[in-house]
Amino acid sequence: MQAGRSRRTVSQYRRALAEFEDAAREKRVKFLDEITEETLKYHMRTLRERGLAGKTIDTRTTVVAQFLGANNLTPRLKAMHKPTVEEEPPTPYTKDELDALFSAMTDAERIRCRFFLKTGCREQEVQYASWKDIDFTHKTYTVRAKKDFGFAPKNHESRVIPLRDDLVNELKAYQEQNGDSRWVFPSERGLPDGHMLRKLKRIALRAGLNCGHCRTTITVGEYDGKKQKEVTCKTQPVCEHFILHRFRKTCATRWESDGMRVRDIQALLGHKNLEITQKYLGVSNQEDLRKRINSGD
Repeated sequence: MQAGRSRRTVSQYRRALAEFEDAAREKRVKFLDEITEETLKYHMRTLRERGLAGKTIDTRTTVVAQFLGANNLTPRLKAMHKPTVEEEPPTPYTKDELDALFSAMTDAERIRCRFFLKTGCREQEVQYASWKDIDFTHKTYTVRAKKDFGFAPKNHESRVIPLRDDLVNELKAYQEQNGDSRWVFPSERGLPDGHMLRKLKRIALRAGLNCGHCRTTITVGEYDGKKQKEVTCKTQPVCEHFILHRFRKTCATRWESDGMRVRDIQALLGHKNLEITQKYLGVSNQEDLRKRINSGD
């Protein structure tokens, strides 16, 4: 199951299987052939009791199902017992949200988020972007594997993304000041930055954009003093509405609004399936849509 997977994916698989192992141990299951449908139901209940979303539960139980299948084990959850996964509509950032976010950013944060917004790249595709991937002559960014860091593009396919002239100029200026690292957006230690989502949420909090209703549990303290603490996005950078993936959806929606063919958008996003691309396309201009609605009889 791990062959060809990124380090992050492998880590997620291990976490999902460790959670299942804990649940199975609580049911006094010691051997693989002792796993039953009741074991799977109990595992899913433990995930629900932790307040995880249906999509997250579905992902983690799917990992367990793959593990069981790889070991020729037959227990499976019936469809009626599987978690409900709500299909989320495309939610591009509004102009007001983007204005507020970018106003609260430092120069380094601004160029990083503009790269997300103007290329439509996934989080790891930005995390592992190197200066060698940027072609300033042809104004392109090539998403390619970094085998020494265990990164491979989704579907293991490289792709070339044209860059806007203004973004190219910004990257040139940024490279002159920060081009010593191999990576375009390195961490403080000079490595690929794996905390971009956390940093975006801090910006949203700083900009006063958090909804104030999100609650989650975080780990505080160090070493033996670590403990779980429930926090709210009123005071902590944990608002669920601000995620990097929304930059990708915003970019795709803007491309469509500017007249780009959906097939071209599919290629730039790196989607295998056109249906997936169509799910990314939301309403880009809420004010214009409101005017059209009010203009009717």
